[in-house]
Amino acid sequence: MAILALAVWPLSYAWIPAAGRNPDWILALVPLAEIAAILLAIAAIWLGVLVKRDGEDTTSSERGGRLAMLVVLLVVGGSLLGKALVR
Repeated sequence: MAILALAVWPLSYAWIPAAGRNPDWILALVPLAEIAAILLAIAAIWLGVLVKRDGEDTTSSERGGRLAMLVVLLVVGGSLLGKALVR
């Protein structure tokens, strides 16, 4: 799930190549991609916590949790940076 979240995250920057003259479907895709990436990352973190709680902690669940946290930081950080640059 974390890898899928990382794969969806770049779609939130689909507006950049045609900034200012984007079709409506791209403007609808950007928030959907961000929401999907965040939801997938949260699900990956939650599943990693469940695995750790069961006492079956594996390196892949640990890496998935870290990758999911990275996705959350990328989405939130990118949004905050975008807001700061617009002002």
